[in-house]
Amino acid sequence: MALPAACCAYCQCTLWNQSTCSSVYSGGNPTLGQYLSNEWSSYNQVNAANAAKPQPKIPILTGQIAPANGSYLTTIGQVAALAPYITTYMAWMKGIGITTQDWFGQTTAMAASVQCNPSNYNCPVPSDCVGGVYLALNQALPAGANGPLCTALYYYDKMFAYAAANGITIRGGFPEDTAQVTACGLTPGSITKAQFIACIGPPTQAEFARYGSAITRYQAMIEPVAGAAGIEQFSVSDFGAIVVYISGVIRAISPSTKIGAAYTGMSWPTSAAPNSDLCYWLDATGVANPSLVNSACTTSPTGVSAAVDYVNIDVFGGTCDQSGNAYATELLWFQDNFLSAAANPNNLPVFVGQADPPRWCSVSLRPTEQNAYLGCLDMVWDTSGLRPVWQQTFVGWASANNIGSVSLYFTIPWFGGTSNQSNDNCVLGNAVANAMTTLSPNANAANWEQLKNWWTESLQGSSSLTGSAHLGH
Repeated sequence: MALPAACCAYCQCTLWNQSTCSSVYSGGNPTLGQYLSNEWSSYNQVNAANAAKPQPKIPILTGQIAPANGSYLTTIGQVAALAPYITTYMAWMKGIGITTQDWFGQTTAMAASVQCNPSNYNCPVPSDCVGGVYLALNQALPAGANGPLCTALYYYDKMFAYAAANGITIRGGFPEDTAQVTACGLTPGSITKAQFIACIGPPTQAEFARYGSAITRYQAMIEPVAGAAGIEQFSVSDFGAIVVYISGVIRAISPSTKIGAAYTGMSWPTSAAPNSDLCYWLDATGVANPSLVNSACTTSPTGVSAAVDYVNIDVFGGTCDQSGNAYATELLWFQDNFLSAAANPNNLPVFVGQADPPRWCSVSLRPTEQNAYLGCLDMVWDTSGLRPVWQQTFVGWASANNIGSVSLYFTIPWFGGTSNQSNDNCVLGNAVANAMTTLSPNANAANWEQLKNWWTESLQGSSSLTGSAHLGH
């Protein structure tokens, strides 16, 4: 990739050479150079550990339809800026070979659907369409100032119509956004199991009455002590009961839809049970006596393993301190605690539901996108080689550990990037909206497409990544 002379500082700020990184971004603890060096060391350790293992082609490599993500569509301004680009984004994804695409939608958008009206599932959130109208499938928006739920629903209908017409398979999931429970009048941190089910159950039923088997898989709940904890940190038994309930109502409407739930581990960022998802994972996989696996896990199985067809792991960097091969250690933790025979005795299929590279952030903070020194759209992750090398490394690790599908969370870096360090974050600011207007597949997208052709276009066997490695053709 040729860089303009003005960007020459980037030329020697890479995974394998950090000599000019202080010119790209000064400061930080760790510094940018230290972070890149740490990641390079971790990725090499991961690749070395997996080199001798069989690494079969993973059936599905995919990612999320970013402008359809419910967490981006909570206000009418957000919906207006992003939702019109949903089908364009899907087309770009299909253009790099991704025909199975993930949608973590705004479930409460179903409040504007005819399936939610009082004579159907009587959802607890009212329609915000003009005049309180409930939209039939593919109905045009009423004239006037419709709210975000109504408008998002209109674009979701277009999304499913586009998918059906273009050979795209949709997998869904509930993203656990705060806005989805506050719409019901609930207060995060004091929500009971019954209140949560009364809030989310009816719109979930409406969603499947509307789209049915067009949603081939659905993640009923997500990350008990991470994503879900932003709403409520339910106990193991309550979380399990919610998964069983959601599974039951979906299967009653769409029996062919496969049901799952997602869990994380060191990614948030403590690994000690019961303050991680480990006890919840052992419940989901049906471990008969979880205390024999970990003494902190004492809840008897709640029946989740019979209510799900698969389980997801969500893998993000578990700490802002990436020294000492922290990321390699994290992946090993997943192998030992989630992917072992003892932790999955019923051999449920395991997918990666969401993943991203570890964040570069202050060691004193949690490793979230909001806390990153440079956001996921910053060009340094392209010029440094970090994103394509991480993609290569992570897919290799997933393959070596018999993961059946890998889905990325922030997929926008496949189609955009920016040199504006003050507006490069994929959560804060308007970088994501800006990217929608200039979407075009880049080298990250090409790398992901090549990985889908495993092994014919990717490194294999005992190969190791070096500074001169060429990813793909």
